Amino acid sequence: MFKCNKNSNNAVIDRISKIYDFIFIDEVQDLAGFDLEILKLLFQSSSSILLVGDPRQVTYLTHNSKKHNKYSDGKIKEFVEKELGKKIKCVVDEDTLNSSHRNNQSICVFSGKLYPELPTPTPCLCPSCREYTEEHEGIYLVKKKDVNNYLQKFNPVQLRWSATIKVNQQYDFMNLGASKGLTFDRTLIYPTKDMKKWIENNAYKLKNEARAKFYVGITRAKYSVGIVMDFEDNSTYTEVKKFSIKDEK
Repeated sequence: MFKCNKNSNNAVIDRISKIYDFIFIDEVQDLAGFDLEILKLLFQSSSSILLVGDPRQVTYLTHNSKKHNKYSDGKIKEFVEKELGKKIKCVVDEDTLNSSHRNNQSICVFSGKLYPELPTPTPCLCPSCREYTEEHEGIYLVKKKDVNNYLQKFNPVQLRWSATIKVNQQYDFMNLGASKGLTFDRTLIYPTKDMKKWIENNAYKLKNEARAKFYVGITRAKYSVGIVMDFEDNSTYTEVKKFSIKDEK
């Protein structure tokens, strides 16, 4: 599209702007390479442009061009400020959409720890969204031996890194990346080794893809997130509870 527009003396962007007074682009954090050049052209057009995205959810990029590589991995704000803001008036709003209409307080706080450099999301105050259940809310570690009991009791959707991870196929399951944009009452995540290291030490540096997919998986749930991970009974984890069959009876 960028080359077509260039070769046609901006005819592509001109036509789009004549058709649409307002252009809304969602999941903007996933744009990469020359897609960002198209954003520049759209902002220079007569249309009003609104970008919406979450820099925490870069689970994939639209392509792997080296163009604008420094703005990958969720750095869309820097692109807007440094590349667009030089010539075009752009307003970056990080507050209006910072409340979650899905997650409760525990999930917001725990997921926010993955991105300490960004504002921690907060649960919204909408009565229809805050229909809390008193039973089993928050983040729980679940031992492997207790997984089937956990699934039977709470019926969470199982989320895994890839098809190489074994799950209980009698219950719903999908890959972490495929869950993006979806909402479930409860989830059960099968973490990678690096994700487990982060749970044990939140200062552990996860690779960008793992961090984003873990964040996406955690934030799919309204009420509770189970994480399959063996633990010592006397161990403690920040913002995390330990599931016990005995306690649930």
